[in-house]
Amino acid sequence: MIPRNNLVGYIVETIYKDKPTCAFVKQVKGKKLIVILPTGKEEILDMDEIIHVGIQKSSADIQDLVEKNKLRDQIKQIFNLHELWDILEEKEYDTILVLELYLGRKPTDDEVAGFYRKIIETNNFFKIINNDKIIKLSEKEVNEILERQRKEKEKIQKEQEKIKNQQELIKTITKLINLQDIEEQEKIWIEKLKNYVVSSEKDELVEETLKIKKIDNHPKIFDLLVKNNFVDPDYFYELYRLKFPEFTEKDLQESAEIFKKEINLEQSVDLTHLNTFTIDSEETKDFDDAISVEVKDRKTILYVHISNVSLFIKPGSNLFEKALCRMQTLYLPDNVIPMLPTELSEEKFSLKKGELRNTLTFKFEISINDLSIINFEPIISLIKVKNRFTYSEIDKEIESGEKFWNTLYKIMSEHKNYRLQRGALIIFLPEIIVRVINGELKIKKIEMTKARDFVSEAMILTNYYSAQFMEKNNIPALYRTQRDPQKIIPINNIVDMLNQLKYIHKVEFSTIPKPHSGLGLKCYLTLTSPIRRFIDLLNQYQLLSFLTGIPTLTENDILKMLPEIESNIQRAQYLQTRRNRYFLLKFLSNYKERTKGIILEKDKNGAKVYLPEFNIIGKLKGNYSETKTNQEIKVTIKKCNPYTEEIDLELYQEGELW
Repeated sequence: MIPRNNLVGYIVETIYKDKPTCAFVKQVKGKKLIVILPTGKEEILDMDEIIHVGIQKSSADIQDLVEKNKLRDQIKQIFNLHELWDILEEKEYDTILVLELYLGRKPTDDEVAGFYRKIIETNNFFKIINNDKIIKLSEKEVNEILERQRKEKEKIQKEQEKIKNQQELIKTITKLINLQDIEEQEKIWIEKLKNYVVSSEKDELVEETLKIKKIDNHPKIFDLLVKNNFVDPDYFYELYRLKFPEFTEKDLQESAEIFKKEINLEQSVDLTHLNTFTIDSEETKDFDDAISVEVKDRKTILYVHISNVSLFIKPGSNLFEKALCRMQTLYLPDNVIPMLPTELSEEKFSLKKGELRNTLTFKFEISINDLSIINFEPIISLIKVKNRFTYSEIDKEIESGEKFWNTLYKIMSEHKNYRLQRGALIIFLPEIIVRVINGELKIKKIEMTKARDFVSEAMILTNYYSAQFMEKNNIPALYRTQRDPQKIIPINNIVDMLNQLKYIHKVEFSTIPKPHSGLGLKCYLTLTSPIRRFIDLLNQYQLLSFLTGIPTLTENDILKMLPEIESNIQRAQYLQTRRNRYFLLKFLSNYKERTKGIILEKDKNGAKVYLPEFNIIGKLKGNYSETKTNQEIKVTIKKCNPYTEEIDLELYQEGELW
């Protein structure tokens, strides 16, 4: 064995930058070696990095080093370490002796070095230790190493595959952006993008690639697919991405069984003699409320009838659970997605003219003198609607001075004034109704009329008195609450309304009755739309159970449902808002006429402009320093994207007031 302090002139096998190589020792300085590598480069190495020393001195010829390095890489291939490991015992060995056993002769320096290279390359079976010795690893150690190597190899393969796929996906997305033709083999990535848009499942490859291309949301990628004609422009992908539940066979079977059930006469007060009517929009099919009025003993008796859905759909049933998942009926421009199957929502439970129906009736006795409510009583009832009216018909009756309708309107106005005196904030922005009729988009602007106001107040009155009744009788329920606004703004115009909305807290749900500041009421819940809203169905069930003497759901039962209710209502409201907004923006994308705009905010990049005709906000890009906040201007729609919801406006005549 050559002393390690006398290595000058020898060729050694060492580890350089994590790889084995041969090197010529030029100089020794303590525990440091100055060596010449096959590349011709001089390098300083630690003595501990030497794994084998040749038995003869050599020259520093670079070509010889290159050839030796190449030879040792070839020699390493002759060794089968697994085979050798199988026949050796688990202990330390002299490397030369092991190789004599393996080769049947004394090994050369190059063979020893090649053997070490094989051990380092495979990184299993044996471990190199000092002074040309090796140790056989245990079976457990080998298996652990092999498993680590397998996983590492698999990880590297996956990473390589990912990089390859990412490059191909980037190429496809770039083509979509540039509206270039997509080749047949690239359509796999189109399907990948479609699935990403529609599915709620994560796709790391797509997400990371979209970040690289600075496409940070689903609408943008959907927009690209639309522009390249790979998806239908009107495809409602959010419905599937957010997993809005569909009716199952069990749901529909249960619905069919309920549909066949006869009207329930037990414990029902017959109110079919009353002159009962509905007031709704022309297109309404799911009538869940109706009204009757009597005048007796200097009292006006107002009956608000609500379809008794909870008589048939109870907790634990398939349809109750499905209503919890769907949360509300979605009224969309091109479709209606009901909370309950159509045969129930538009037939069995709908308070249709001339049909006998189970209802919960809320009876109000109102003083003729001061219009105060003398008595309130919920009744399990039977009714038959005699007349169906539309809002426009009743508006005409009120405007004509017809006594009956004006009296009802006056009663409801008194209740509204009661709320206003207690801090109610009446903020009604125009409602824009978008409908797809025979493939054509129709827009209708809904303002608050006296008929709509009357019906709205009748429902608020019913919900308010029901909340008080349920609180008084300790009936567990889900109340709507709202904290006081952070700030009150004097409202003189529509801009003030928009600004006031910034300071209003969101409505919250609670099993504890608390004030509702927006309505100006000390407590509030809803149960007047059980066909259309799950919370109303839940509260109606609680009230009906109390009236019939059967156990109600406990407060804890309701609290267990509350997280799901809050999550599902958020999803349903988003879907309805998003779909209506999509079709409104689609309409505006082809709208060429000028329209009124009101400047809300300005910054260095432009101005936010409210379009009152469409109840929507667009953006003027550029410098509009000469304009003022709240100024009315004329604008045209320059660009409108229904998917990304971007609305770019253009000043029709700069600086001109409306």
